[in-house]
Amino acid sequence: MQGDDSNTQSMLARMAAGVIPRADFVRKLGSEIGRAAREKMGYGAQASFQERVIELRKLVRLLRQTLIPVQPRLAFRTALGEQLRFDAVKVEVERQNRWRWLVIGSAVGSVLSLLGVLTALLLRQRHVRLHTNKKTIGAV
Repeated sequence: MQGDDSNTQSMLARMAAGVIPRADFVRKLGSEIGRAAREKMGYGAQASFQERVIELRKLVRLLRQTLIPVQPRLAFRTALGEQLRFDAVKVEVERQNRWRWLVIGSAVGSVLSLLGVLTALLLRQRHVRLHTNKKTIGAV
C-alpha cells in the first residue's frame, strides 16, 4: 500500500510538472471506464462486492493520476475579478431602480387612495345637501 502511495505521488509530481500522460495509460483508463459502464448497464458477468470495490479503487487511483489541479492564469483571474465587480455594480443599480419604482408606485397608490376617499366624501356631502334641499322645498 505504501508503494502505491509513493508511486501515485511521483506520478502526480511528474504531471504537475507538465508531463502529459502516456498513451497506454489513457487507453487503460478508457478501457476501465468502458468496462465499469458495461457492468453498470448489466452486460457481462456480475462481479462480487469486493471485486467491485477493488476495481473502483483502481479507477479512483487512475483518475487521481490523470486529474491534477490547474492554477488559472493571471489574465483569467483578473478578467474574472473585473467581471464579478461589474456584475455586482449592475445588481446594485438594478436593486436601486426597483426600490425607486416601488417608492414611486407606493406614492402614486397613496395619492390615488386619498383622491378616492376625498371624492367619496364630496359625493356624500353633495348627496346629503341635495337630499336636505328636497326636504326643505317639499316642506314649504
